[in-house]
Amino acid sequence: MYFKLVFEQEESVMASEEEKYYKRQNERDAEIDAHNAEVRRDHERWEKENAEREERNERDANSEYGSSDRVICTHFYRKGMLAREVWRADMTFTAKHLSETTVRGYHFWAIPYVQLMRKNSFAERIMFPLAKWRAEELGYQMGVLPRSNFKGKAVRLILEPFCWTLGCFVDQKDWRVLEEANKT
Repeated sequence: MYFKLVFEQEESVMASEEEKYYKRQNERDAEIDAHNAEVRRDHERWEKENAEREERNERDANSEYGSSDRVICTHFYRKGMLAREVWRADMTFTAKHLSETTVRGYHFWAIPYVQLMRKNSFAERIMFPLAKWRAEELGYQMGVLPRSNFKGKAVRLILEPFCWTLGCFVDQKDWRVLEEANKT
């Protein structure tokens, strides 16, 4: 009798522990499912935004008016200082490989700098070699140019992480102010 009672108590405790285990497991599974659903939604949103950006940049690359993502290179392209195929490669690379955060950080300093370059040729002379080296490196990365540009690699190594970091803390600037100023 005593052994039967102990055995029943152990069975009861084991059943209770088993229920708790399965309950915790179900809760974990539900958390994982919720997290996976959130990740899928984020990924779908990112893919949609990226596709829209690529489409916009492809449309911009096929026009003479420029891109919302590459304001400095567009400035130099319009002045005839960058070859069209290098400029297009730069825009395509940006659309495919740079995050929205990086572009936001880039716009934060580049839009005012383009406005400065339009007024001050010294600012333009400072920026042109850097922009050209970087654009040539991206032209190589996209298969447009036959050789890599070491200086362009160095510019990217410094500039892109800086822009990403800056983009984490700033709001998106409206690049269209450059278009409006260009029309007047």
